[in-house]
Amino acid sequence: MQLDENTLAFVERMGRFYEHWGMTQTFGRMFGILMVADEPISLDDLSTLLHVSKAAVSNNVRLYRELGFIRRVKKPGDRRDYYEMIVGAMETATERKMGLFYEMVHIADEGIQAIDDKTHPGHIKLVEMRAFYEFVAQNMIELLKDLK
Repeated sequence: MQLDENTLAFVERMGRFYEHWGMTQTFGRMFGILMVADEPISLDDLSTLLHVSKAAVSNNVRLYRELGFIRRVKKPGDRRDYYEMIVGAMETATERKMGLFYEMVHIADEGIQAIDDKTHPGHIKLVEMRAFYEFVAQNMIELLKDLK
């Protein structure tokens, strides 16, 4: 796989975007490559394209697989593993993580119960946090339905 100037600019922009959100540039750049790849790509090829170690690529591949973004594929006659972005990965990954929003609601409930004084700043912040995560969870379900 070769990257033309526009595709390379896109890949670099993805790296900066994900870095802004607390991930590594490598994570974001790999995301960009996997999104535009027209066929499954090997760890070696990802490492070469990104100019990073195979270990860095492997660590990110593991994270992408845990998130449900990519899958491993084999090519006939080739012992190497190849990876490709799964169509619908964003929706699937979000659905798989929906429980985290509700978990935060329950954690906030525990904090709210721990602080009886409703005027206490901690209580007020926890009530606000709970409302936020409950709102996000309920609305995310509706958004995902609308996408399908």
